[in-house]
Amino acid sequence: RPIRGRRLPPPVIQACILRKVRENIVRNVGRESRCVITVPAYFDETRRKATADAGEMAGLRVRDILNEPTAAAIAFGESLGYLSAEGGSRRPMNVLVFDLGGGTFDVTLVHLEPGRLDTLAIDGEMELGGYDWDLALLDDLADEMVTAGFADPRDDPARWAKVYQAVVEAKLALSARRKTRLRVMLDEGFFETEISRTRFERCTADLLERTALRAQNVVEAAGMTWEDVDEVLLVGGATRMPMIPEMLEALAGKKPRRNVNPDEAVARGAAIYAGYLLSEEYPELPVAAFKVVEVNAHTLGVEGIDPSTGGKTKIPVIPRNSKLPVSKTEVFCTERENQDSLAVPVIEGESPDPAACSRIGTVVIERLPPGLPKG
Repeated sequence: RPIRGRRLPPPVIQACILRKVRENIVRNVGRESRCVITVPAYFDETRRKATADAGEMAGLRVRDILNEPTAAAIAFGESLGYLSAEGGSRRPMNVLVFDLGGGTFDVTLVHLEPGRLDTLAIDGEMELGGYDWDLALLDDLADEMVTAGFADPRDDPARWAKVYQAVVEAKLALSARRKTRLRVMLDEGFFETEISRTRFERCTADLLERTALRAQNVVEAAGMTWEDVDEVLLVGGATRMPMIPEMLEALAGKKPRRNVNPDEAVARGAAIYAGYLLSEEYPELPVAAFKVVEVNAHTLGVEGIDPSTGGKTKIPVIPRNSKLPVSKTEVFCTERENQDSLAVPVIEGESPDPAACSRIGTVVIERLPPGLPKG
């Protein structure tokens, strides 16, 4: 919707927020430096570039873009001494990073050993987070309100905002106790009801199941079983809901760990990684050398022609969860006789339909040898 009469694209709004962050850093630290910006691991290339562009618009000198679960794993490794000079004596381990924030969800399996972190597999949903738990509880509560003779809060933005705030407070309370009272003053009177953790878990069971399925997919994508997972790390404020660690303990057979504050793990890991990247520029930084190996979250391919139908199709080239950097060579045929050039759209995504994938660029090849036959 318009802001002060203007419609702004998301990168511009994000840049406004990052500019404020930059000003706070300069005011408190006294100098500017390059920075690392984190993004959800399941972000595609378009979203990653938009985030980097927002940083540049904000006046930040972006050194790198880092996946949020990777940043959290770096902070976890640092807390256990894996990045210190004495870390060589520590045993390698596989860590499942379960990152449930307000609006996005990532689950990543990493292999951690002294001086090195390898991402093994990534999965997630770009539109799933704690906010969805809020909405599910609000919907359940709205039905109760209508039954009790109150107007449906979903039909009026101002009423919805009042009820939503009460729902968020109730959700937070249920992380600490089994029951809570929800109270909200509305135009037609005071609405009050009791909400139990059992009720909350019942109306959000489908959301929890979606996260459990993604966690299972990641373990299988890495060619492992839950017995191969040594630790489970919780990241993001929404993981404070008791149903999350309970579900993961049932899957993994071990209690998830909170060595690093779930709200601060990503920022802390990004700062450690930035210090490592900038150690040559600032040799006075006491940073241990370590290596991070990432994988691609989405399949990369090209848009081609299906010879059997003549329609467009996606041709996968680099499968998801391939270690980066990676290169791959594929052989393609010409579409027509005497073709002297071609344009190859590069796309990203899992759908076989290229229109449902993200286009990240087009490779144009000109001056092909004359007289080429079709195919």
